[in-house]
Amino acid sequence: MVSSSFADGGSSSLVVSHPSIPSTFSSPSRGYSAQALSGGLEIERQRLRALGCSDEIALSIQNSRKGSTLKLYDRHWANFSKWCNSRGVNPASCDGTQVLEFLRDGFLLGLAVSTLRSQWSALKAIRGSALDQFDILASRILRSFYLRRPVVHTPVPAWDLPMVLKFLQGPTFEPLTSVSLKFLTLKVFFLVAITSGRRLGEIGALLCHAPFLRFFQDKVVLRPDPAFLPKVFSSFHVNQDLILPVFFPDPSSVEEEALHSLDLVRALAIYLERTALFRKVDFLFVTFGVGKQGQRPTTSSLSRWVKTLICLAYQDVGLPLPAGIQGRSTRSVSSSWAATRGSSLKDICAAATWSDSNTFVSHYKLRMGEVFSSLFGPAVLSCSM
Repeated sequence: MVSSSFADGGSSSLVVSHPSIPSTFSSPSRGYSAQALSGGLEIERQRLRALGCSDEIALSIQNSRKGSTLKLYDRHWANFSKWCNSRGVNPASCDGTQVLEFLRDGFLLGLAVSTLRSQWSALKAIRGSALDQFDILASRILRSFYLRRPVVHTPVPAWDLPMVLKFLQGPTFEPLTSVSLKFLTLKVFFLVAITSGRRLGEIGALLCHAPFLRFFQDKVVLRPDPAFLPKVFSSFHVNQDLILPVFFPDPSSVEEEALHSLDLVRALAIYLERTALFRKVDFLFVTFGVGKQGQRPTTSSLSRWVKTLICLAYQDVGLPLPAGIQGRSTRSVSSSWAATRGSSLKDICAAATWSDSNTFVSHYKLRMGEVFSSLFGPAVLSCSM
């Protein structure tokens, strides 16, 4: 039982308990070791040495980037080196105009402008001041690429959220205490994804013990592993709780009973109880496959869980599966439904950790039917009514 002293002011005390789970894993490294550096990253370190930085300082500077960014930069440098070698050019000392040629060739091969922009950032970081004078030219050529191949966002959702929620209320997923681990996991993870509006990777980094998981009578409060670095790294994004309120806690009709089956406070408590015996990590969500139970799932696995559930829902009603479904679409679909059901932009941006409402309006908002509701999580779930 987690002490009710964790409760926020005015919140009810904890009413759901689960077994305590020992911390059996070590947090992932936030950066690379000197031995892991290669290619362009090694060239960058040599440049920092030439400025007078020690190996330790150079490594610390490079580790100001996330591990995934370091890998990406190294991959971009490998591709650039291959391009230079095919032309007999030294990638470490070539002229900036050749870097622009590299970007143009990538555009002609069909690379997205966002990929080309990432390549320029990587090469500029590795080469340093040698490319500074070409920064404006690179911005202009990338702008021209965007004008020739603009990014067009889909205006409507690729899949039907109300239909999937109806499916989750059915006998395939209830009662949760006796359904298969697969269906239990698919349901709980999907509900967390759509009621939180968070990225799948962030949900996969949630922990299953106090003080990172706290149950109250009216909500459950979660946080990811402190070692997890979100895609957008800032104090705003790192220190925000994920709060999921109870949904129809005291059903008084058959309809409300069905809606209560979507309640995450109940679902998470059952999930924790059923996975406690075989989980091998402190992360909230664990793998359920035979022989691999209890491990931390990869982000690709989490995406596959979402797509599997949507596919099952469409099969259940005999409809063809829409093309282009992506696991990460839960973020745009849920936030768009919340907006059309009355949630304010402030609530939506707080839930999805967008510091600026323009991010939601410009990149995630989809066209939905005009309906009503209030808070983010309940607003999303109520679309099945």
